[in-house]
Parts: sequence; C-alpha cells; structure tokens
Amino acid sequence: MRDKEAKTKASRAMQRARQWKGLSAELQSQTRNIATLLHDSGIIHDRRHRLTMHSKVFFGNEAVDWLMETGKVHSREEGEELGRMLVVGDFIHDIYDTRDFQDKA
Repeated sequence: MRDKEAKTKASRAMQRARQWKGLSAELQSQTRNIATLLHDSGIIHDRRHRLTMHSKVFFGNEAVDWLMETGKVHSREEGEELGRMLVVGDFIHDIYDTRDFQDKA
C-alpha cells in the first residue's frame, strides 16, 4: 500500500511541476510574492489534527479570508484559485498531500 501511495504522490508532484512550468513568468512571480506574504501573515500556526500535531499549518478558509482582507483577491473564488496556484508552485500542500487547495476549515 505504501508503495502505491508513494507512486501517487510522485505522480502528483510531477503533474504540479508541469503545471508550474506552463504558467507565465509574471504569474509565477506574483505567486511567489503571495507565498512570502502569506508566510509572514500570522495565520500559520502549529495545530493538532486528531492525534497528530502539525507544525506551520493553516486552514484554507483562513488563507482566503486573509487574501480578501489584504486586497490580494476580490472574491472567495479568486482566493481559492490563488491557493491552487500556491499548491502548484509547491509553496503549500495539504497535510496529507492528497487534496488540492480548498476554501474550508
């Protein structure tokens, strides 16, 4: 089972790398800048999920709230799309690395 999971993760990583290379240099730069600002935003904390402690995490809805409050996006849909770009650029990932960015807790 773990071998299959490892192959799936590797496949997802390669797919994201191809998507990232397909983005314009301007969009890549903007996404990098947002990642830096998000890192310094204060929404990233250590949190417990079930019995596991995860360090440096945030909920998707918190990121979208922050993006809207700071004027980086004008709608929750734009925020979710920007979150997906952060995943594609490998700046953030789901704690289990199984889902794309979602605007929810």
